[in-house]
Amino acid sequence: MTLSTNWLLTWAFLSGFIVDLFSDTPGVNSLSCILLAVVKRPVLYAYIPKDDRTKDIQPSLANLGFAAYAKYLLTMSVIYCFMVFIIEYFSFGDVKEIVIMASSSSVLTFGLLLGIDSLMVTKRD
Repeated sequence: MTLSTNWLLTWAFLSGFIVDLFSDTPGVNSLSCILLAVVKRPVLYAYIPKDDRTKDIQPSLANLGFAAYAKYLLTMSVIYCFMVFIIEYFSFGDVKEIVIMASSSSVLTFGLLLGIDSLMVTKRD
C-alpha cells in the first residue's frame, strides 16, 4: 500500500516539524523532509524499471535487493544531508566545510539506515 502524494507530503512535513520543534531548527528539517517526499519516486525509478510490477513498490532491502536499495538509500541520504547543511549555513561562503559535513553525515546516515533496515524481518509468502 502506498500513500497518496498529499498524505506523503503531509507526513513529511509533520515528521520534519517534530524534529525542528525538539532541535530548535525552525523549518530546516521540514523543508528537507518535504524535498525527500517530492523526489522519492523519481529517485526510486532511476534505479529500478518503471512498470506495472513496480508501480506500488515500497523501497526496502527485501523488495529491491541490496544494490538498488543501497543506491536509492545513499542518494536520499545525500539529498537530505546536503539540504540540511545548506539551509543551516544559509550561505555558500564555506563550501568546503558544507561538503565535508554533509558527506560525512550522509555516510553515517546511510550506514545507520542500512543497518536498521537489515534488522527488519518481513513475512515471506
